[in-house]
Amino acid sequence: MQEARSKRQDTRSKKNFSLSSNFWLLTSCFWFLASNLLLLSLSIAAYQRNQIWQDDLRLWKDVVEKSLNKARGYNNVGVSYSLQGRIDEATTMYKSALRLKPDYLDAYNNLGNNYSRLGDINAAIAEYKTVLRLKPDDAVARYNMGNAYERKGLLNEAISEYRSAIKLKPDYLQARSNLGNVYFVQGQIENAIREFRESLRRIPDTAETHNNLGVAYGAQGKFAEAIMEFQTALKLKPGFEKARENLETVYKKKAGDKE
Repeated sequence: MQEARSKRQDTRSKKNFSLSSNFWLLTSCFWFLASNLLLLSLSIAAYQRNQIWQDDLRLWKDVVEKSLNKARGYNNVGVSYSLQGRIDEATTMYKSALRLKPDYLDAYNNLGNNYSRLGDINAAIAEYKTVLRLKPDDAVARYNMGNAYERKGLLNEAISEYRSAIKLKPDYLQARSNLGNVYFVQGQIENAIREFRESLRRIPDTAETHNNLGVAYGAQGKFAEAIMEFQTALKLKPGFEKARENLETVYKKKAGDKE
């Protein structure tokens, strides 16, 4: 992971628990980035009527060929390429969309996500800033900006962006989870617990958040509460190795304290 060195050190110092998050679990190599255009705007009826469109990429490439001046087609081909890991081709599509429609917010967000996946965080930030200049209340761009700042080790700036995203979209689970993780890294355990608990109040059956709440309780020495959260995470997601490792760690710690 390309996190700041201090983050890895702080995480190890918190009782050796393994903090997880939605984007780590989804990608394992880079931050999970949000995009408004992952849900492509095609009605089910239209899809069923057109049997030749066997997948999103074929569909939107057909749109581009028939409507060369339509920015949406280029953007959505880019999304399909991104999902396949074809980042250079996706970048070309997003840039084509922006040439046709310079105020296309989703294309800027998607282009920024591509740069972030390539490790060019400064270029990603530049794209997100363009979105926010055009639309300061874009929750997705605020969230993506928070991810970018966190990767650069600018944790206070990341907190500010995550909080802005949550203010704009209170049920933004990824933003709350990431905010809790950053608070944990900074040693603000109570704030981390508050965010994890609020996430679970809104979306109770999220194994990753139960695990993270368990980590925070473990850091406070509240082992009974930590065990309960890890067990809940494993009940929701039996193959969740980080939660299993954390549960074993807290059992060992609890046993050691009795000796």
